[in-house]
Amino acid sequence: MKKVTRIILILSILALSGCDFFRNVAGRPDSAAIEQKARKIEQRRLELSDSLSREQERIRVQQQLISDSLSTLERIRQDGWPRISSVSRFGTPAGDLQHRYYLVVGVYRSAQTSSRVLTSLRGIGYQAGFLSFPEGVKSVYMAASDCLCDIKTTADEAKRAGNCPPDAWIYLNEKN
Repeated sequence: MKKVTRIILILSILALSGCDFFRNVAGRPDSAAIEQKARKIEQRRLELSDSLSREQERIRVQQQLISDSLSTLERIRQDGWPRISSVSRFGTPAGDLQHRYYLVVGVYRSAQTSSRVLTSLRGIGYQAGFLSFPEGVKSVYMAASDCLCDIKTTADEAKRAGNCPPDAWIYLNEKN
């Protein structure tokens, strides 16, 4: 009878205390610690999923830019204007360029002339700037973008408006 009482007592302790008692005795994490770890794992999984989604969107945008630029490149080849070059007879522009494409409308040795052209372009609404080359040569650009289609659109609109010279060209920044 004592044996049966002990077994019933042990079984009732097990039923009331659950596995956490034995986990604690064995030095293992209890159910609360396991639940906390599961929440942390799920939170990290969601963070990684969000990060992956953002990266996939960034790649999709880059692929779209490349696709748009390739189709625009074909249009430029068909039109024959403006020409595209990654090489300048003046060398490589100084400094880090922020964009891949620049619609260059003039190259000047005179700082006064380049500043006058730049001011004129900005005055009619273009996001103009300089590409500075060695030996004091400056190219004035009227548009800069990472998408060739934006540059082609600006070139076509500026040409129709009479704001873009016929010898304008697109500088391709191959570092970007």
